[in-house]
Amino acid sequence: MNNVLRVWDVENGFALKKTIDNIPKEDLNFVEWHASAPVLMTGGKDYMIWLVNAVNGKIMANLIGHEDEVLKAHFSMDDRGKHIVSSSADKSIRVWSPLN
Repeated sequence: MNNVLRVWDVENGFALKKTIDNIPKEDLNFVEWHASAPVLMTGGKDYMIWLVNAVNGKIMANLIGHEDEVLKAHFSMDDRGKHIVSSSADKSIRVWSPLN
């Protein structure tokens, strides 16, 4: 893994749409796409979760609280992704409300 987050335009022959390079270059463990918004979520060995606007590449938020690398995170399904559930190597599970 080269730790570069890229957004590809699948409707136009997989053309590179945006390179997201303003997030930390530590190892990323996951990437999630919001189901109803152009938002990417990623996280990894920097102990944080990053929310990124997939259109312009700007950081929308970084969620700080885990005490070890973030292994996985998902947008909630029942409320259109308004919450995030994450798990970490620190053996914790957290629920986040980044839009509140």
